[in-house]
Amino acid sequence: MAATTQRATDRGPVWLARASAGAALALTGTGLVFQALTRSTSVPLDFGSREAASVTALVYLALPVLGMLVATRQRQQPLAWVFIATGSTMALWVFADGYAVYSLLTSHGSLPGGGLAAWLANWIWIPGWALGGLLLLLFPYGRFPSKRWRPLGWVLVAGGLIFSAASMLVEGGLANYTFVDNPVGLVAADAAVVKLVGTLAMLGLGLVVIASLVPRARRATGDERQQYKWVSYAATVVVGTMAVGWTLFGLGIRNMWVENATLAVAGLLPIAAAIAVLKFRLYDIDVVINKTLVYGALASFVTAVYVAVVVGLGAAFGSTGERDLPLSIAATALVAVAFQPARQRVQTAVNRLVYGKRASPYEVLANFSQRMGELLGNREVLDQTAQLLGEATGAARAEVWLRSGEVVRAVACWPDSSCSTEALALDQAEDWLAERASLSVPVRQRGELLGALTVETRAGESVRPVEVRLASDLAAQAAHVLGNVRLTEELVRRLEDLRASRQRLVSAQDEERRRLERNLHDGAQQHLVALRVHLGLAAAAIDEGPEQVRMLLEESQQVAAEALQNLRDLAHGIYPPLLADKGLVVAVQVWSQRSPLAVQVYGDEQRRYPQDSEMAVYFCCLEALQNAAKYSEASKIEVHLVDGDEALRFSVEDDGRGFDPATVERGAGLQNMTDRLQALGGDLRIDSSPGRGTRLASDIPHRVGVRA
Repeated sequence: MAATTQRATDRGPVWLARASAGAALALTGTGLVFQALTRSTSVPLDFGSREAASVTALVYLALPVLGMLVATRQRQQPLAWVFIATGSTMALWVFADGYAVYSLLTSHGSLPGGGLAAWLANWIWIPGWALGGLLLLLFPYGRFPSKRWRPLGWVLVAGGLIFSAASMLVEGGLANYTFVDNPVGLVAADAAVVKLVGTLAMLGLGLVVIASLVPRARRATGDERQQYKWVSYAATVVVGTMAVGWTLFGLGIRNMWVENATLAVAGLLPIAAAIAVLKFRLYDIDVVINKTLVYGALASFVTAVYVAVVVGLGAAFGSTGERDLPLSIAATALVAVAFQPARQRVQTAVNRLVYGKRASPYEVLANFSQRMGELLGNREVLDQTAQLLGEATGAARAEVWLRSGEVVRAVACWPDSSCSTEALALDQAEDWLAERASLSVPVRQRGELLGALTVETRAGESVRPVEVRLASDLAAQAAHVLGNVRLTEELVRRLEDLRASRQRLVSAQDEERRRLERNLHDGAQQHLVALRVHLGLAAAAIDEGPEQVRMLLEESQQVAAEALQNLRDLAHGIYPPLLADKGLVVAVQVWSQRSPLAVQVYGDEQRRYPQDSEMAVYFCCLEALQNAAKYSEASKIEVHLVDGDEALRFSVEDDGRGFDPATVERGAGLQNMTDRLQALGGDLRIDSSPGRGTRLASDIPHRVGVRA
């Protein structure tokens, strides 16, 4: 039972909204019938033709429907009831106006209540104006932006009530229907003065409300900012149209098209607000605003020039029919000459109004230099570059691309800091970016591609020549920035590699010390202990005869020989004596004889190199030969030791099964080779593929010079 009651309570506002909308639709439909019946009736001081009222009714017919939709989707939304109330007041006005005119003028009193209908139509539109202003104050969430806006809301409501009450109670003829005396007139006053004062007051309050949209829109972000754009655009059009229409009407200049358009356009404001509240996400409003303002300003420019030349000069020189043609030709020529410069200036001004302030190219470049001098971090530099590029060109998106090795990646983006992780091949990057972006400017330094600056324009816009020049100038300055960033990142990477290499060398040295300790303990030390024992036994056996002593001494000699060989093997692993005596080529040849594979060594046996270079190449060759014997399944190996003009070059090549260096993880042996070579300025190159064998090679620069 409680659940049923709760559901009924929840559905109550929805049914009330639907009933109110239905009543408004019925009143509007009936009013349109009366408007159609009175379209040929002349009404004194009627703003626009009788068709204008029908157009207004059709426009405002959307308000109660939209209010019902808002109440259905967002039941707690106060704006829904403001929509419905505004639409209902307009529906009452359409019905009362049509009924009064038909009853009193068209049918000459055939229907009763014509005077009361005229009285209602005379003031019911005033609450509609007040509700429209209240709608803007409550926009977009149905509450005042802050407490300081509440007094304006109360003044707006109070002003609407006072103006309505005055219009209801002033004696004499009704302000809008002078042919009818007020049936409930209680206050002696001039109805025309009341109407003028009240209208000016309501217009002033309305302008204040519309002006309040500006600071609120500046503080808004995301969806809310887009909603404000809809309402701001509609408010600008409505205010401009009404200013023209009511000014001409007040001056006695009657133009039915202008008056009808004024009434029809008045419906744009609440409709735009309703669309924004329902969040239909029509985000291309920026383009609509931009184009409307540009073409509206240009139309005003053309009109002003033509009127100034033809009317102004014609009046100054006493124009006659014959002189109008030359003046018209002169005005046309002046417009033709000044149109393109005026268009560019108007476009720039509108872009700043719609998209925000854009700095001049000089300001951008000066600001860029200043900021680059203040920033230290690479990330800050790149982010600031993207931001300056985007703000200066008014782009929807700006990106900074940086070369890293043989690929190019997006490293900074604006306004969204999240960039694509896609990496572009260096030889394809320029073409790909040129096709994808609205504007792509490569960044080069001494002919080398460092990266690129890309711009995505807003919908409906194209890149202008001034923006191309600005991006090119910015790219020229950014070359130093990207070059420094690239060098810094390369330095950081090399420092990290050096740190890791040093850590590996320390670990390798510790492991080597443990190995030496273990080998000395298990090998030479045991032989020396045995030698000591044998010598002790020989000393004790002197009394037993020479044969026993000779046998023990021979055994001691054998133990000493084994200890010596063991020590030689240990020394060979530290720095082979043969390498020191005979050189690199001979040492590798001697060691290769231990390999189970056929090894051919090519090189000049007489040539000597710096000690550290010989040792590094020697151990790299040994490691390569051992790996080939273990894993390659090769039949032969070739070792080349070549003395170049600037470097010692070596290679170890087998005809084994090979492997894919990109997928096979490097083991400790290859990593040790890399560390040894990099410590001397070289780098290990691996050329291999499945079924093609393997070739390891490197170049070690001559740092000290070649030894004779």
